[in-house]
Amino acid sequence: MATSQTQFSLGDRLAAANMTGKQFYAVKTATGGKFAVAGSGEATLGILQDDPLINKVGCIMVHGVSKAVIGAAVAEGAGLESNASGKLITKTTGVEVAIALEAGSAADTIISVLLK
Repeated sequence: MATSQTQFSLGDRLAAANMTGKQFYAVKTATGGKFAVAGSGEATLGILQDDPLINKVGCIMVHGVSKAVIGAAVAEGAGLESNASGKLITKTTGVEVAIALEAGSAADTIISVLLK
């Protein structure tokens, strides 16, 4: 069962786009101090904890244990990177942004991760 334990989060950034349905996706810094869904292998700001509309404040966990949506099966202990949709997958050539604290067997599963 996925869990979270907040250590440090940001609650003052505005969404650069409508984030409906993007709770627990990886996000990155966007222009104007806003945030957007992270792309494939990109460095991330953290994991979005809610789903704000465009130009509304979102809460982003940047340090600690968070829930995250995965884009494919992952093993417990695997290093994770963002895919093109902001879901976490096993790290290959991108920036490692988290470690899987539990295994996930399929895409769109929510697991617990330790943010890096």
